[in-house]
Amino acid sequence: MKAAFILPVDYRVHNFIRKLEHSIDQRYGTHFLSTWVPPHISLKLSFRIPSLVEVEEYFDRLAAGIQPIRITLDRLELSTWFDGDEDQGVLWLAVRENRRLRDLHLRINRELAARFENTRARYDGPDFRFHASVAIGGAPLDLYRRIYADYRDTEVALTYTASCISLVYLDESSDPSEGCIFKTLCLGTKT
Repeated sequence: MKAAFILPVDYRVHNFIRKLEHSIDQRYGTHFLSTWVPPHISLKLSFRIPSLVEVEEYFDRLAAGIQPIRITLDRLELSTWFDGDEDQGVLWLAVRENRRLRDLHLRINRELAARFENTRARYDGPDFRFHASVAIGGAPLDLYRRIYADYRDTEVALTYTASCISLVYLDESSDPSEGCIFKTLCLGTKT
């Protein structure tokens, strides 16, 4: 079992990302629209969990202690990640660096490491790049480079207030892309 924490985006950011995915799909036939979790800001990448109940208890306390966070997405970026066989493309909307978001990410990693074993994901930590993914893998890296060359000047000037946090659950016995949003809570409220 694995879990991750995300900040759902508002309807304007959601619609912007889906329209961009659709435009890319229409132009390149990529089928990027088939993402399994709605558009979001990654807050804590997936990590192995001993028990969903234990992680949910932590998640509930975490959500109650966080106030809503203002987030600005300001540009389209292309990044890569290594999946064990080859480099894969990741097209995302970059989040402007934000001290509250950075501190929260580091706090979550610290607190999870104190409670559970092996919670660090490969890209977590002080160099983690906050983003809202548009497309991950599923196409050759060269195609990602062509897509980025065609779309890099897309105007991105989106700001919203993240008022909820979601716990994503991934069952490793099935397809790794088949996760679900297990729970969503409003920030700063008790469950």
